[in-house]
Amino acid sequence: MNLDTPHERLIQRLGAHGKLEDEHKAAVRALPMRVRDFADDADLVRQGDRPKECCLIVRGMACRSKLVSGGKRQILSICFTGDLPDLQSLQLEVMDHSISALTVVRAAFIPHEAMKALWAEHPALGQLFLKHALIDAAIFR
Repeated sequence: MNLDTPHERLIQRLGAHGKLEDEHKAAVRALPMRVRDFADDADLVRQGDRPKECCLIVRGMACRSKLVSGGKRQILSICFTGDLPDLQSLQLEVMDHSISALTVVRAAFIPHEAMKALWAEHPALGQLFLKHALIDAAIFR
């Protein structure tokens, strides 16, 4: 498994939360993904954005942050390789925080429509994504 590919990175992360059948792996591999590289301190997603895709950290480290008084950034949590730090954007239209690179980051962006279709066709995968989001939120808190 080449973990530098976004699909395999996502399969690895979901597999950490439960069993993935071969059909689930194939469905994940069929997801459309747009890959981008970011310099350290670049924003992947900005507070106030209305994203139409979810972000997967393929390589590197990022952080969630909010702008506070004086234009300073308050870091809320650290995002590691394999994390989907804005999965909540599937349901929440406006980002209430930013996701910024702490190191050089390679990220893959998955269209919301594709994620919702995947969840509808493979409810077990939807449960694994939800479990990932809930674990992430628990760590975040």
